[in-house]
Amino acid sequence: MEIVDYLAKRVKIVSIENKIWIGRVSDYTTSADNDDEGEYICITPESGKLQGQPVVFYPNEIKKIELI
Repeated sequence: MEIVDYLAKRVKIVSIENKIWIGRVSDYTTSADNDDEGEYICITPESGKLQGQPVVFYPNEIKKIELI
């Protein structure tokens, strides 16, 4: 799946730092809309210090992503 396919879905992300994030993908931005800096998704974590706050992930920061 492409990262855009996770938009509006509940996901579990394992970052390249091996941190686990669970939440809903609330936004997707294309590379063109990001001044060619690359596409990214934004999730809203369900728990932890950043609960309820948007967190951005570029594809190269995601070790694993799965639907839950």
